[in-house]
Amino acid sequence: KEIEWLNNYHTMVFDKLSPHINEEEKAWLKEKTKHI
Repeated sequence: KEIEWLNNYHTMVFDKLSPHINEEEKAWLKEKTKHI
């Protein structure tokens, strides 16, 4: 249950931030917020 919550949180963070950052930052964020 906590893993599901964390994965949902990671998706939300990526979706909210990705339009506002450059491609290099987006690649870093995608790696840091990938599902576990």
